Amino acid sequence: MDRSFARELDLDDPLAKYRRRFVIGDPNIIYLDGNSLGRMPKTTRKRLHRVIDEEWGRGLIRSWGGKASWIDLDQRIGAKLARIAGAEENEAIVCNSTTVNLYNLVGAALALGHTAIVTNKSNFPTDSYVLQGIAQEKGLTLIVFENDPVQGPHCSKC
Repeated sequence: MDRSFARELDLDDPLAKYRRRFVIGDPNIIYLDGNSLGRMPKTTRKRLHRVIDEEWGRGLIRSWGGKASWIDLDQRIGAKLARIAGAEENEAIVCNSTTVNLYNLVGAALALGHTAIVTNKSNFPTDSYVLQGIAQEKGLTLIVFENDPVQGPHCSKC
């Protein structure tokens, strides 16, 4: 395979038309980062200016109300995702980041009296840092086990 083959595939790609919707600072960079910091949509700049200049700047707290408000956006998006997942509209909510939700979940579990935190070695780094911080702050044991895809979890401390 060579570059011309890749270009042919790009021309036939039904998603290729969406590329122009994003800010591409350097067209020679192939950006394959799959986390939450993807390329910025061009519409984001315009939307942020509207929020700053109109909603916050002129509307102040009054801009929180109404159908387009962000205040209940977590529930409205959750209701849409619930339908896709086959759940009831009130059974899903979109909130925080995965790491913040993990922090809250571990806090709730510890409030029930748990005395150790267990995670696997291949956990996402940010989540591991949060767990290390909670364990250190609370004086708890953090147990990290190996994640073997064939043999299953292995923990010498468990």
